[in-house]
Amino acid sequence: MPEEVHSLTAKVPALRRHAYLFTGSRSMADDAVETCLRELPRHADGRHAQDIDEPTLHRHLHKILTEMQEARADLAVSPRLRSLLALPRVQRKLLLLVSLDHLAVKDAAGILGLDLTTAVHHLSAARSAFEALEA
Repeated sequence: MPEEVHSLTAKVPALRRHAYLFTGSRSMADDAVETCLRELPRHADGRHAQDIDEPTLHRHLHKILTEMQEARADLAVSPRLRSLLALPRVQRKLLLLVSLDHLAVKDAAGILGLDLTTAVHHLSAARSAFEALEA
């Protein structure tokens, strides 16, 4: 298996988990990840670019997730997931990128187009709100 394919394959489970926790739907998550991987930059010969870093990959996934329809009315979700989905979008994204995907706050801020101070504020608010919703 070529190194670039192996590298991307290793990232798929984390991308799927992240997309699922953002959307609350396994099928929407799978669609988003598939679209993300299909639309990655390619070399002239059609191969995926090997130098895709985590922040770039997540930025691309979040662009796709943001564009997807958020039809959740028919979803049966756990109370914990419902609490996560109740957070404002930017707070939910930051919480997932930092807590679940273990990205630095600076990298998460860059993915979402926020300055570091704003990201820290939103992340703190997200953590407080998520804890309060779970209580």
